[in-house]
Amino acid sequence: MCRTRRPDGAPKSDRLLGAESNRDLWIHFLNAVLGADLPQPIVAVEIHNLYNGKEFLDDKLTAVDVKARDATGQMFQVGIQLLNHRDLPARILYGWANLYRSQIKEGESYRKLRPTYAIWLLGQILLLDYPEYAHEFRLRNQRGRAFLDHGGIWLLEVRKFAADAGR
Repeated sequence: MCRTRRPDGAPKSDRLLGAESNRDLWIHFLNAVLGADLPQPIVAVEIHNLYNGKEFLDDKLTAVDVKARDATGQMFQVGIQLLNHRDLPARILYGWANLYRSQIKEGESYRKLRPTYAIWLLGQILLLDYPEYAHEFRLRNQRGRAFLDHGGIWLLEVRKFAADAGR
């Protein structure tokens, strides 16, 4: 997450994508990154609290830079991570799973669950063995068949993109 904060305590990155005044930019960003994977383009989003709630007192509190839901109930989060740390992949998966889980409460039907998408903009290279800058991770078997098509995690390694653009 962007560690630089505004005077009100919010991360500076939310000025661009998470600000209500930039809602159209947020929608355009989501459609540009996820468009081919969405059943239909996103036309509206409701921006949510940046913190993923805790169910129990000893649960881990996590936050992302922007979190939203569209009109069909799909959930979206964007994280900006300038520096990698050893546990970053686990943190990314935990954040996605927490947002996915938060859609239903005890006693509600699993049919209420909607696709959840996490997009992470990474300032450093995380996946050294892969030359591409954009990575999409979903729940699939070894033959590429979806177990459940409910979103996934997208990683965008900005340094690799910048290197490709400079060629």
